[in-house]
Amino acid sequence: MDSNPDREMSLIGHLTELRTRLIVCLLGLAAGVFLAFFIADPVLSLLTRPIRGMAREPDRTAALELHLAPDGTLSARAPGDLSQVSMRHFVLVVEDDPLTTATEGGRLLIGDPPTQRFYYHSPLDPIMIKLKVAMVVGVLLALPLILWQVWLFISPGLTAGERRVAKPILMGAVVLFPIGAVFAYGVIALLLRVMQHYAPPNIDPLLNIFDYLRVMTTMMLVFGVVFELPLVVAIAARVGLVTPAWLQTYRRHAYVVLAVAAMVLTPADPYSMLIALVPLIGLYELSVALARPMALLHERDARTAAFVD
Repeated sequence: MDSNPDREMSLIGHLTELRTRLIVCLLGLAAGVFLAFFIADPVLSLLTRPIRGMAREPDRTAALELHLAPDGTLSARAPGDLSQVSMRHFVLVVEDDPLTTATEGGRLLIGDPPTQRFYYHSPLDPIMIKLKVAMVVGVLLALPLILWQVWLFISPGLTAGERRVAKPILMGAVVLFPIGAVFAYGVIALLLRVMQHYAPPNIDPLLNIFDYLRVMTTMMLVFGVVFELPLVVAIAARVGLVTPAWLQTYRRHAYVVLAVAAMVLTPADPYSMLIALVPLIGLYELSVALARPMALLHERDARTAAFVD
């Protein structure tokens, strides 16, 4: 069988261009991670805010105050309900202290802090924490460049009509991914509040920062990808892989799959599952709505092709 030189050259050209696009994407990702490393500290502060805002003793949020008078007299002040007083810390108030600026207004917190804290175990963990945060932020920073490279690779093979459809879809991906990540952040912050009420009494948490970041970043990346579902369905409908009728026929099956996905993506808690399931169902219904005009465009192209033939 004779080989086709033009076809071989075309294949080599596509592979060469694909390699170039991948190299640009990798360089963009590396640059994003490098830049993100310098803003890792404020990003880490934002990511850990849900935990740092949680009370160490949810049922004992009041603090016993010990007032030290200038003559050495010590007096205690407590709220009316002693069951609300913390068992871990109290506040020492130095009255008329000439060094109040050094003691934050004369108030000294004695004992454990009232809010949760993180811990790490290895001496190398601080730098690894920043690298982990930089990786996630670097992906978000490089996402527009990566999608642009995808567009440059696929656009030559598209018709003018397909370009008009695909370009806004890729632009929508840049918007939907951060929305999904922010949604995951809010879900985790809410779940932490719910999970705190299930904690057994007299058992203290030892929160490892790596465990927390793994859950947080994984959920943000997963929901960022999941929120791209309407765009994937729109593209599939545009090329004729799915139809709105098919999506409506298997709506119940899709809901079951989404319920399983919500159960896997969230802790084993019915409230958290429902919190994640509602937006997933909304994304599916949005996918059905977007599939209708995409299917009409596909049918128009099919009729045009048949008429030309």
